[in-house]
Amino acid sequence: MSVDTPDQGSARIPGYPSHLSNSVSAVTEERAVFGQVMGLVALTVGCLALGAYVGRNLIGGVGIAFFVGAFVCVFGLSLASARGREQLATALLFGLGLLLGLAVGPVISAYANADPAALWQAAGATGAFIAVLGAGGYAPGATCPTGRGRCSGA
Repeated sequence: MSVDTPDQGSARIPGYPSHLSNSVSAVTEERAVFGQVMGLVALTVGCLALGAYVGRNLIGGVGIAFFVGAFVCVFGLSLASARGREQLATALLFGLGLLLGLAVGPVISAYANADPAALWQAAGATGAFIAVLGAGGYAPGATCPTGRGRCSGA
């Protein structure tokens, strides 16, 4: 049986063979990226909620213009991301959330006036669903340290 030596430039975890140490550090990096993504999702949903609140008294036809603006943000986000302009892409992501909120604000307001319980139930179910999926993606054991996807237990 050979003794594993630490790779140059990689974090060696005591008690783990070097190939598993590299996989564990990769999982740690993936979790950091996942945390950043979930943070951006939360901020975008916050922008959407702000837009829905601000746009609650708009007339319905204005919402179509905001949807068109949201599509422009999607295309701009794609271009900015492809060109490596991360700050612009982040601003366009938040703009997308705001414009979508402005677009659906009058509809949400109409539902709130007609049946507020349905609105609270939909918001609660959506929040719970996202929280469960986010926790499942972040939970220990969600990926196998060998780097082969989900562990089968074998």
